[in-house]
Amino acid sequence: MGGQGPDASYSRQTVFSTITQALIYVSGILLTPLLFKISGPGVYGEYALLLSLAGFLFGTSTMGVGFAARRYLPSATTNAQRIALFYPQFWGNLLIVVGVGALILGVGGLLSRFELAHSYQYLFLSSYLLAQVLYSQGADYLRSTHRVYAFNCVTVAQPYLYIAAVLCQFAILGRIDLTVLLWTQVASLLLISIYGLVRVTTEMPVSFVLPTFRQARSDLVLGGPLVLSYIMDVLLAFSDRYVIGLLIGFEGVGFYAVAYTLGSVPLFLAKALTVALPVRLARLIDGGNPEAAQRIVADTLRLYLFIAIPYVVGTIVLGPRIMALYASDAAAAEAIITLPVIALATVLYGIFLVFTAICIVELRSADIFRANAAAAVINLILNLVVMYFVRDIAVAAFTTLAAYALILQRLMSNTSSRWFAGLSISIIARTVAAALVMGIVMGLVTRFAPVHPNDIVTTLALVAIGVLVYLLAAIASGVVTRDDMGRLVRGFR
Repeated sequence: MGGQGPDASYSRQTVFSTITQALIYVSGILLTPLLFKISGPGVYGEYALLLSLAGFLFGTSTMGVGFAARRYLPSATTNAQRIALFYPQFWGNLLIVVGVGALILGVGGLLSRFELAHSYQYLFLSSYLLAQVLYSQGADYLRSTHRVYAFNCVTVAQPYLYIAAVLCQFAILGRIDLTVLLWTQVASLLLISIYGLVRVTTEMPVSFVLPTFRQARSDLVLGGPLVLSYIMDVLLAFSDRYVIGLLIGFEGVGFYAVAYTLGSVPLFLAKALTVALPVRLARLIDGGNPEAAQRIVADTLRLYLFIAIPYVVGTIVLGPRIMALYASDAAAAEAIITLPVIALATVLYGIFLVFTAICIVELRSADIFRANAAAAVINLILNLVVMYFVRDIAVAAFTTLAAYALILQRLMSNTSSRWFAGLSISIIARTVAAALVMGIVMGLVTRFAPVHPNDIVTTLALVAIGVLVYLLAAIASGVVTRDDMGRLVRGFR
């Protein structure tokens, strides 16, 4: 993966963040069947809908307040600077969430009179918003002040604490109802938030200062587009499933959801690589070292592509086999085209996340919104038009690929060429070549070796063969050098 890399500290942070994101991803895989089995499909379905609604409300309710703090806290050198950045947005966010929560209680109480809502639903939503803002404020402070290890521990602790608490209650009560699932979620957020808030208050004396009009306006101008971008991102990620349900049916949604879950596996790596990236870039740029920031971006992209590209090739060769093991033979038949296309789209979206970090540091949040908005609209229109004539879930995969290609192109076209200085087309081409060699070898083995298609042992053996062949091809072609391996070892130390 040649070239000069980030310093050892950043490498260790990246390795730790990758492990954390992997653990969070695994927690999601564990949580879904666990809750489904112990609570039943009806209870789990309502829980999932309420939790997704709560997450959407939190993502949109803050209206961008706190953008300046997240951008400039990494470069703050004195306690006075950190206090001036952190506490106004903290109280501002808290005030907004309390207001939104009160509005939810009022509207919920009105709807409950007409039996259109239940008290536990709107009580949960308002309580979740309060718990989430306290949790996220502590976590954001840890990340923005370079406590990446503490930040990762906090983010991974919450889902596993929730799983443990649900299991304990199930062992004691012998059953789990919806209120237990909802209020355990709130309690786990509040418990984990204590650590972050204690760190905040012990390191900075509490200051009861609300944002000034100028600060609020600045945050709204810069952070508002990120909120709108989040809405567009949600539309981009889930609109295709509604169109599939409308035009093909719920069975198609199920097949597509499974393929999307497996195809988007590289996203956990992209998220891990970009956890500390905006903080690191902000500190380097504000410190007058843009060349080091450019090298980190180049190395981040090289590492991501080094892992994501062979994953796409692997889904072409082993996708149907893995889908049969994970879901069913019918899902495997549907995944022949859908899975690798979604995997390729995921690669593009991971690159987009890296360039999003650059936009945040350069205060170009409006560019992120415009790219996401254009892609969301085009994705929805293409799905409605094309799928009307071609009733196949692969259509949604191709429109997702087109949408992600569009947002990446729009963002890259508005990004200074200096950020591309450390990228090597030759290295990327050799990475693709090594992945193709891996794919050919795996294809030959699956064609001629006597392996059972639904045997998990032979599937894992094929994956191991593929990884070994890819690494050998990458080393032989110069994609991986001795310096790269040394840096990786130092990252684990």
